[in-house]
Amino acid sequence: MPVKPDLNSKHLQLIISNGGKFHQTFTVIIKNSNVLIQPTSSEYLHITMHPKKGTKKRMNSHLRIENESVKRFEIKSADIIKIKNGKLIQWNRKILPSYDSPLEFIFPACYIKSYKADLKTDLNTQMISYNKGALKMNFWFTTSNKETLERYWNNSGLKILMFERIEKTNENFALTYHIEESDESYKNMVKANDYFQVGINEKEGSSTQPRDEFSITFGLSPPHKKSIIFH
Repeated sequence: MPVKPDLNSKHLQLIISNGGKFHQTFTVIIKNSNVLIQPTSSEYLHITMHPKKGTKKRMNSHLRIENESVKRFEIKSADIIKIKNGKLIQWNRKILPSYDSPLEFIFPACYIKSYKADLKTDLNTQMISYNKGALKMNFWFTTSNKETLERYWNNSGLKILMFERIEKTNENFALTYHIEESDESYKNMVKANDYFQVGINEKEGSSTQPRDEFSITFGLSPPHKKSIIFH
């Protein structure tokens, strides 16, 4: 089911671009107990990150693929769970003393190729533009306040896009990004056991132009987070 904001949620639509062509557009939604992420070009895929420890029913983080698109995916993983309406892969956060980054998005500039940005006009929107290297976004849960994090992260080049309090779990959520000069580093990342690749074709329309393909590689795993490459 597509992820949608409601009256009680905070949401930000992010557009990744080099100023002329586009890479990907997705929406980050902050609700009272979790963080939801959904690429605009795929209404059948979403990621949920739960603060604090999850329960058996609600794991800390998961990526869900709905039935309508499962047949379009190439999945190389022993950890995919077949569920009633699709497939699911889930992972737990490694809780650190002051903050935790359970997920990282990587957008290599060499994969910016679309001349069309998918937009939802009812959402707050921010464009991030760069023409070389790789954009990296990190999704954090933290007990620190925004001022403390800004002082710490400014020294390492991280910029805060979102900072919101999740009242239900008494945690803060932060979304940061930075741009690496080279887009080669991701090629050497070690693939975790739950590594898989996903390719999603856009729905057929009236246009005679070739349809774009939205692809991700999931499961490149530094010690304390999962990484997803968009390509």
